[in-house]
Amino acid sequence: MTREPFDMPPDVRQAARCALDRKASAVTVLDLRNLSPATDFFVVATGRSDVQVRAIADYIDYVVHVFHPAVRDFYRLEELWGDAQSMVLEEA
Repeated sequence: MTREPFDMPPDVRQAARCALDRKASAVTVLDLRNLSPATDFFVVATGRSDVQVRAIADYIDYVVHVFHPAVRDFYRLEELWGDAQSMVLEEA
């Protein structure tokens, strides 16, 4: 695994900085731009207690998945998470 610096968007850098501000350790940003169609970056951090982990995770309360139609049909996340409450929003 390379540990070379790389360019990252400001929001990714901010998420990592927020984790560090909350005393997270081993904060690592993984650049997945050439490896995964699902996301460009992961921010991985370690917290030493439930309270600390929750404080760090407060900045990452949700994930936005954006798919092309065929990919959305393939993954069928709405069916995978079929037990979750859901709301379909209509276009404006």
